[in-house]
Amino acid sequence: MFHPDGALEDVNQTDLILIPAFLPVDQPLTQKAGEISEWLIDRYRARTNIAAMCTGTFMLAETGLLDGKIATTNWQFARRFQRRYPKVHLRMDRILTEEARLICTGAATSMYNLGLHLIRSFGSEELASVCSKALLVDPNRDSQSLIQFSPPGKITAMGVYWRHRNGCRNTTPTTSPSTPLRGKQGSVPAF
Repeated sequence: MFHPDGALEDVNQTDLILIPAFLPVDQPLTQKAGEISEWLIDRYRARTNIAAMCTGTFMLAETGLLDGKIATTNWQFARRFQRRYPKVHLRMDRILTEEARLICTGAATSMYNLGLHLIRSFGSEELASVCSKALLVDPNRDSQSLIQFSPPGKITAMGVYWRHRNGCRNTTPTTSPSTPLRGKQGSVPAF
């Protein structure tokens, strides 16, 4: 259980604000969220960096600070995000975006990449490298496009990747996620 040390209004200066992921994203924001939104805008104007993780990007977009800027979010909520915030340049292929001190991450595990990014930004490249090795986090991972799955019967990014990697010329969509593809190196799963 977390116990706050103070109220938002008590925070006048900080280097970074992290907005956590939250659900459900379909419900209207509460009055408290409106107060948080105003506080985020004030802190941003005071030159504070703001990072939103996963579906926390909805809260950041609600402030209007992302209008005209690039962002990413959990790929499962991309359509909802685009409908609700059409002024944001959504980059669902990216695991992390940063523009004008606003950082957004994709699906849940992209928080590890955010951690490395913050260590690199507030610490050093060397420290980020040590942390990535100790925590087994790929520092070069920059895309979430290979894990975006489509309904059965559609070609997906992962399926195209496997076809390309294994030299398979068959581009017919698979009808079942468990149907193997045959390539130069044997069977690989169709995603």
